[in-house]
Amino acid sequence: MSADKDKSVSLSESGMAVPEDTRVQVDGDTQSTKPVATSLSAESESTNSTTLKQVYGMLCWLLINGNAKVWHESPALACQRAIDQCTHLEGAHVEQLRLKMEDIARRRKQILEEHGRAENVPRETRVFGGGPLFLIVDYAMSGHLTQVPADEIQALLRIHGVGKCENGSGPVRNARSHARTSPCSPDNRRQSPEHAFMQRARQLTQAEVNQMRSEMAIRRKIALRDAKVLADWTAMKRRELELREMKIREFIRAQEDGTIDSLVKFEEYLKRIQHDLLVPQYRRLPATAIAFLSDNLLATANGSTIDIYDVRLKTSVGSCNVFDSVRIHGIVARLCDADSRSVEFLVFGSKQWTVIRIHLDSARVEPGTVFYVDDWIKAGHWVQDDKQAWQVALALAHNQVLVMDSTHGNCIYNVQCAERCILYAAALYGDTLQTLVVAAGTVFNKVLVWDAWTKDTEAQVRVQLSGHEGVVFGVRFGKNGRRIMSTSDDRSVRVWNLDEKSAETVFYGHGARVWSCVEVDGDRLVSAAEDGTCRVWRNGETEDVWRLCPKNVWAVAAHCDGRMVAAACGDGAVCVWTVGGRQRIERIDELDTIALPGPEQALNWPDRDIDPGSDSKEREFIRGFALTWDSALVVTNHGHILRHSTLNNSWDVVAAKYGALSGYAMVAAESKAGNVAAIGMRDGTVLLVCGNSIRSAQLHTCSVQWLTVTQRSDNVYDVITVDNSGDIVWSLVTWDASWQAVARIERPTAGMRVASAAVSHDGQWLVIGTVTGSVYVYKHGDVKTINGLDAETATLLQVACKWPQAHGQHTVSAVSVDVDVVGNVRIVSGGRDGWVRTFNVLDSVPADAAPDAVCVGDVVLHCTSRVKVTRGWIEQLLCVDGQLLAVTFFRKRLELVDVEAAHIVVSTVCAGGAKLWQVVVGSAGVRIGFVKSGLLRTVCVPLSQSAPIVLATGISATDIRAVCAIDVQIGGRQLCVALLGGEDGHIRIIKCSDMQLDVLANVRRHRSVIRCIQSIPSISLDSDASRFVLSAGAGSELRCWRLNASSGDDPLALVDWALAPVLDDRDIRIMDIAVVHRELSNVWIVAAYSDASVALWRLDTDHQTFSCAARAASDIHAHCVLSAASVKTNDGRYLVLTGASDGQIIVWDVSMFIAGTVDVAKPNVALQAVLKIPHVHQSGVNTLCAHMDGVDIVVASGGDDCSISLTRIGSTPPSVQSVTRNELAHASAIQGVAFLGGGSICSVSTDQRVAVWNQHLELQGMAITLVSDPSALEVSTIGDDLQIMVAGIGFETFTMSRSC
Repeated sequence: MSADKDKSVSLSESGMAVPEDTRVQVDGDTQSTKPVATSLSAESESTNSTTLKQVYGMLCWLLINGNAKVWHESPALACQRAIDQCTHLEGAHVEQLRLKMEDIARRRKQILEEHGRAENVPRETRVFGGGPLFLIVDYAMSGHLTQVPADEIQALLRIHGVGKCENGSGPVRNARSHARTSPCSPDNRRQSPEHAFMQRARQLTQAEVNQMRSEMAIRRKIALRDAKVLADWTAMKRRELELREMKIREFIRAQEDGTIDSLVKFEEYLKRIQHDLLVPQYRRLPATAIAFLSDNLLATANGSTIDIYDVRLKTSVGSCNVFDSVRIHGIVARLCDADSRSVEFLVFGSKQWTVIRIHLDSARVEPGTVFYVDDWIKAGHWVQDDKQAWQVALALAHNQVLVMDSTHGNCIYNVQCAERCILYAAALYGDTLQTLVVAAGTVFNKVLVWDAWTKDTEAQVRVQLSGHEGVVFGVRFGKNGRRIMSTSDDRSVRVWNLDEKSAETVFYGHGARVWSCVEVDGDRLVSAAEDGTCRVWRNGETEDVWRLCPKNVWAVAAHCDGRMVAAACGDGAVCVWTVGGRQRIERIDELDTIALPGPEQALNWPDRDIDPGSDSKEREFIRGFALTWDSALVVTNHGHILRHSTLNNSWDVVAAKYGALSGYAMVAAESKAGNVAAIGMRDGTVLLVCGNSIRSAQLHTCSVQWLTVTQRSDNVYDVITVDNSGDIVWSLVTWDASWQAVARIERPTAGMRVASAAVSHDGQWLVIGTVTGSVYVYKHGDVKTINGLDAETATLLQVACKWPQAHGQHTVSAVSVDVDVVGNVRIVSGGRDGWVRTFNVLDSVPADAAPDAVCVGDVVLHCTSRVKVTRGWIEQLLCVDGQLLAVTFFRKRLELVDVEAAHIVVSTVCAGGAKLWQVVVGSAGVRIGFVKSGLLRTVCVPLSQSAPIVLATGISATDIRAVCAIDVQIGGRQLCVALLGGEDGHIRIIKCSDMQLDVLANVRRHRSVIRCIQSIPSISLDSDASRFVLSAGAGSELRCWRLNASSGDDPLALVDWALAPVLDDRDIRIMDIAVVHRELSNVWIVAAYSDASVALWRLDTDHQTFSCAARAASDIHAHCVLSAASVKTNDGRYLVLTGASDGQIIVWDVSMFIAGTVDVAKPNVALQAVLKIPHVHQSGVNTLCAHMDGVDIVVASGGDDCSISLTRIGSTPPSVQSVTRNELAHASAIQGVAFLGGGSICSVSTDQRVAVWNQHLELQGMAITLVSDPSALEVSTIGDDLQIMVAGIGFETFTMSRSC
């Protein structure tokens, strides 16, 4: 305590509103109180001090505990609870306290009527003389300030008069009377808990008061942020939530400012906020619920929206927004009646539910009223009450069931289970209230079964099912109610028998957590898991596996016919397929077995002296084979060529001990029909076998190491052969006519080893894949074929172009080439890396040649797509009725994969890809054969099963980190498309128009995460002008793409244009990029790196090259650089701004590089910082944007500290003019900011709020996005409106009128 007696401390300086007549002055030594005299009314004088203290205690209880609602419902009950809970009210009488409080309430009402509004009442006004302030009474009885810390309210009440009066005589008159009645007197200390508080208050110094204010401010901010996070999970409507939250925030600000009057201004400010400023338009979010409504209608959940699809027409027929900012988690349909042709379906999510009706004939949707419950809804069900009326039963997260009136939403009755545990899943079964049964999946790895029959009582657990080793995520009843299917964190699906109270079947097979399952028919189940697959289980084994998306299939639904299944995927896709429509063979004994004929079979065997069944070392075995749909050609190690007929299971001899076939044979079959087989021998001779006819030709002088045969037309075949020396010969066979050498094939390298080859149907193109992963293209052109078999005299065909390392170091095991009617050439390659790549071949070098293609002559390759189809090997490519199938091997299984749909058509056990095998296409499907244990195993599989019907195309199941909007012209229409990049390394082009969201292109060239995408401004007004896009991310990859628009089937395509060299061998990332300037073909780009460096790149779009013009050392920022932006000043200078993880922003001047005054050809040219702005944020500067406002630069930034800053920088020279900061802009890290025009700013944060701010950072509008973990924000212009794009786990757009 200061010894200066003139120095006094007023507790009103702590930010609390203290009226002048109750201010306490503290003397330095004596510590005596000197209340300022005031006149009290007669009412105050008649008020007993004990009653007054009880009134203040009651107000304190109302304020601190937020019990205003209890007071309004029952004053007597509120008084009784206050007496029981509050120490200040010990000994109080309920009725007396109620009467006094009701008197105060009437006086509060009179004051409100006199002044019109609470804000107009002077803050020193009391409800009666000597009584409490009107301000405190109004707050207590209206319940506005439930979040105010209790110690502050207690201090406020003490200062305003608790213990101040004695026996109605007004202020303390003398020391003796004060000693008798003061709560600080020795006689009353034991009864008065306020003694320590008041004693401490008298000893406060100014420094201690200031320190307390700082600590309170920090606590307020933390409490506010916690309140925001919790508010996201409440069941309030969006507008009510926002108003409540902003009022709390403004009160805290008012307390910090030391004035309550700002609340009046804030109420006026709330009226100006436009809550409908941002209108949701398009969204593609993870599909979280799905259900069949009728034979052809399917309903899916897209965030808070229900989308309706017609499965037969494969189109969307309507949508309906159900909730405000609440994700839908369940859909349960009920057919109203056969005559009404309508369906009612229950929709629930979070703590909300509603009933929606849809008319089946017109697909017209009638939304219902949204109702609320007090707990999370885990399951919904339709039940009939005693009057045969359909009601809604809801299972809640704390193991409780509510039966609700489906029309009015009121609770009919509720049942609480005696086991009060938290549920992750639940299911309900039964058509009536008397048969309603609950299956509850708990966080304790159990499934509890109990009856919800008894109203308003606790129900006992009837069956407890234990066995899972992880929490239970999904529960479903079987159709008869006697079985329960459960899915768990332990990656298993269990089927429980309620009669035996045990698990009758346990299924393992998923590679990650299993979310849900459904019973399709009597013996089939379908489960959905985190690994992106749906598995069909039958008789205890996996019958089928459908890989639908990269990650998370959240829900599945079964059609009533027991054949069709629909899945809701994590990337937003909605897929429908037929169960049991494709083959999956699990056991080897399910295949047909073909053994070599024994001696008991009467065959014409000239000179045969070896018994295939003997135990001799010379035992005969299959050296090679070729399949057709109904026969098999077999070549044995003894030189015999045999044919087996599957129709009558008989053998025929085609040739016995043929030439040099003994001990060596290379066999290849024509894959389209299999009617012709090519056999290569040790002496270089090649045989062609068709039926029982054989043709031969001496094509090489040494043994044939590899060969293939393809059918060009009827009776015309192309044969590619390779001998041991590596020579490659292309020959043409016309059956019953000639065998001609077409050309010898050039080998670019001496060690080139052929792994695959294909010839176009017009004979103009030859494609070869090598063991080292490269693709070589040869153009036949006008080369004349040689009438004869002398390959040495044939023309040497040189490489037209190549794509080195097309599949890395992995073998290119399959290639195909196709020429359409207009001459466009398409090449498809498959490798042992599991990828399929598609190329376009152009016969002239265009301006947009891909940087990785190597042109020899006038031919170039363009890689148009790259798709991962298997985790194993690709060994063959087949085209069946326009459907491209890949033959793959993975874990000793042979699988046929539809490349376009990325789904498995056929899956069978096999001997492995390194053994003898073949797949041949027939008229009724495919025939698969392989040799295992000396026996030929074959199976014929029909291909009637088509790919899954994709009703909604998925975007990305992983985080989308970058979004960029570009205006393009497609089909004469000007459209705004979005380019998305994220963790999966893909760049997707999204079109939002006609109330639909479509994926136009999907390309992957990045090895890992894409963190940023930027468009390069066009320098021409011509709609056909080239558009370029930049992308960057992990591994320091910086790429340029050319965007090609057309009016064909693929309206937009991305061509990989240029790749920047890596500056450092270390594993660093490009965190952000910004386009600084474009002049003709030169584009200047700044890149921010994770090692704290900044680089200036120059892109030459004509020569498709990147060059580093300058680089800033890592010691300037010294921390990871997170964001970058650029701006051109009014005097023509180019400035770059970068923000780092330490909250600092640095300004760089790059004008000299763009102007050419610095020789960028010199190595190690350094960037120079012209301005450093420290502590703009407390931590990372996640996002930056800048524009010119007059002669100043305005920089908007968002950081990890949840704040938005507006920094005004003078441009000449760069200097900070002012910094405006909103520290409570969001409840979590801000991920994107953008200028909207007119000084307005838009921001998005991981708290899932999209906010619009004016130039003073005052909130103008707010919307809640259902995109989880928003990571990117982009703003574009569409007509008179602004389109705001938000991307994260999902994608959503909002529209905003520019006039706002």
